[in-house]
Amino acid sequence: MGRGLRIKEIAKERGVTLSSIAKALDMPRSNISAIASGARGVSLKALQKISRVLDCSLDELVLPGEYDSVFRDKRVQSLLDVIES
Repeated sequence: MGRGLRIKEIAKERGVTLSSIAKALDMPRSNISAIASGARGVSLKALQKISRVLDCSLDELVLPGEYDSVFRDKRVQSLLDVIES
């Protein structure tokens, strides 16, 4: 998965191919594959486009593991509480 991007995982869940993502973004499939594997960097603008094609939020796209399990983690919640206070 590299860099925590979940492009392949979410695409598979949604029944979307990397080729169709590449076509929607007018980008070579090899670029999407390299981004998804972490072999190539990606701009925020490109991430936004990918998230639109996959119909997911940016945080869902970049957070590792199960999407909202991070927010159920007591350590994360404690850090958020400290930041908010």
